Amino acid sequence: MCHFSNMSAEKNPQGIHGSSTWVDQSMFIHSLFGFLGEMLGLQQNQEIAQEITNLPIQYWSAFTSSEPNNKTKKTRKLVRWINVRTEEEEEEEEEEEEEEEEEEEEEEEEKKKKKKKKKKKKKKKKKKKKNNNNNNSNN
Repeated sequence: MCHFSNMSAEKNPQGIHGSSTWVDQSMFIHSLFGFLGEMLGLQQNQEIAQEITNLPIQYWSAFTSSEPNNKTKKTRKLVRWINVRTEEEEEEEEEEEEEEEEEEEEEEEEKKKKKKKKKKKKKKKKKKKKNNNNNNSNN
């Protein structure tokens, strides 16, 4: 488990708060994944990782700030932003599932109609055959 308190300027003078390089930032972001995963109660850390890497720059630039209050506020904002994003994605998935179910129902109805038509054709053929047999036997 990763805590933000472990990322203080005293313990890591060259890292996040010092000369910030891409490696430092990416290491910080990766350590943030686990924290957010636990905080949000999600198992899909990879999805969270994707969300964080797609964040607008204003969100995670706040994590390089040395002000703890700013970090807490931005963390809450970040969590809210991720929650909203996941809710939107869930709604989209539900809509897609509903559409797929409707399409499947339509396909099933079409299959039933085709089966009925085939049965009618078979009945007609049987009747014709029977009539032909009757006509032949009468002759």
